[in-house]
Amino acid sequence: MLRTIIFFGMLGLFSIYGFFLWFAAWIVHFKNPVAADYMIFNSVQWAARTGLKIAGMKLEVSGRENMPEKGTASVFVINHRSIFDIICMYAEVKNRTGFVAKDSLKKIPVFNVWIRKMNGLFLNREDIREGVKTIKEATENVKSGISMCIFPEGTRNKDLSSKTSLLPFHGGSLKIAERSGAPIIPVAIYNTGEVFEGNNKRMNPSTIKMTIGKPIIISELSREEKKFLTKKVEETMQEMMNAYEA
Repeated sequence: MLRTIIFFGMLGLFSIYGFFLWFAAWIVHFKNPVAADYMIFNSVQWAARTGLKIAGMKLEVSGRENMPEKGTASVFVINHRSIFDIICMYAEVKNRTGFVAKDSLKKIPVFNVWIRKMNGLFLNREDIREGVKTIKEATENVKSGISMCIFPEGTRNKDLSSKTSLLPFHGGSLKIAERSGAPIIPVAIYNTGEVFEGNNKRMNPSTIKMTIGKPIIISELSREEKKFLTKKVEETMQEMMNAYEA
């Protein structure tokens, strides 16, 4: 319980610090927008790495050689079981990175501002017109050099009976990659479901495993693979998940 209190206490203090950071970044933005983005990104990455340590989580990563370098925009496709999925991603990415969040998160004060400041976007799946607008904005982000994280399952997988199962991927989840031409980086994260949400909202010090897959370059795929791109990526990620318990 103490770890949980300290963890969320740290997040609270970091949120307060954010107001000063945002102001400093706003000033820098007039001269160098990219530098302003990295001011925020570097702070969030520090918070992510520190948060993992406070929560007692050990992150084991394989495939780091597949992680794009700074300045290279990609579309990360990630399975989703916990808030720690996002924390683990920010602990590892090298480039400015935002993520596509569900629209309901816009209602959470301060957190919603952090999402926007990190080049994140909110997706309303109920409103087709708004959804198309979000996909367009995310595509423009990628074209401008900002990577985007997406959760193709659409919501958090709450199945605790299997650590490797995936929810069906949404058909249009890869539109950002298709329209931007950016590489798709599949990322399989294992054991986050049991470290907090599946443990009565208390920190359960554990080992989290992350596999960063080889980039999928859409332009190099066959016509058939492009036609069934979502299925191909889903099958790739399922294989990566299955490998954890092979």
